[in-house]
Amino acid sequence: MENLQSRIKSSRVDQGLSQAALADLTGVSQPTVANWENGSHTPRHSVLMRIGEALGVEPIWLLSGSFAEGDKAVQNYMKRPIRHIPVYSWPVSGQTFAAGPARGYLPFSTHHDHLLGALRLREDEEAYEVIVLNTQEHPSTKPGRYIVARDKAVIMTPSSDILSDDKIYGLMVARLSYY
Repeated sequence: MENLQSRIKSSRVDQGLSQAALADLTGVSQPTVANWENGSHTPRHSVLMRIGEALGVEPIWLLSGSFAEGDKAVQNYMKRPIRHIPVYSWPVSGQTFAAGPARGYLPFSTHHDHLLGALRLREDEEAYEVIVLNTQEHPSTKPGRYIVARDKAVIMTPSSDILSDDKIYGLMVARLSYY
């Protein structure tokens, strides 16, 4: 949308409001709303705040067509689906992560389909942690910390330290602690 007037009108229509209804919500007359929408008047700051509240949009978006810098992370997060990823016990030697039934599921905001969680006692033994893995990533395509099987143990290692005989479980994408 190119300008303030089109953003006000399209947001009003999206909310299913008439000009008169928006006027009531913002404390102005219906002709004033018509003037905003045809571009002959620009709402004052205090009224712009009420318009944003009535339409469920940020006033900065009404003015500029973009979100404030701090809101980008929130907007990106809100666009990602919540997936319930299976959480398995940390494997013992010779097992895979999905060797038994899932111990539970963890809601996780992501676009990725191939995630799983591995539950283990932290090294300090004061809390548990879930390591979330993307099982489709490989060190040749994406650097990071990987979970691998090495010498009958399952360890975390940087992609640069992976050996040719390591079994790669996946790329660590999150580490969550539970006390």
